[in-house]
Amino acid sequence: MDTVMELLYRATRTDNPLEAHGPDSAYAREHAIRREIIRSLLESMTMEQKVKFDEYGLADNRAREILNLESFCQAFHLGAQLTAELLQGGNGFLR
Repeated sequence: MDTVMELLYRATRTDNPLEAHGPDSAYAREHAIRREIIRSLLESMTMEQKVKFDEYGLADNRAREILNLESFCQAFHLGAQLTAELLQGGNGFLR
């Protein structure tokens, strides 16, 4: 049986989410749809609109990074709390 650390390492060791989810996954299908919509949208935009769209994309990425960090911190704290409780006997959790 794998340890939790081994499972987490394997789950996050690729930088390409398509590799982690596979080409036939729901993520891959949604990614392809999104890519096609953006391509179509960009083809219909003026240069000024494209600049604004790029600015929006950068702001959206920064906001997502903040939310991702907050989610990671919350999950880390939850895991630390769970570990502490288990080490202290788990209040019946291990029975």
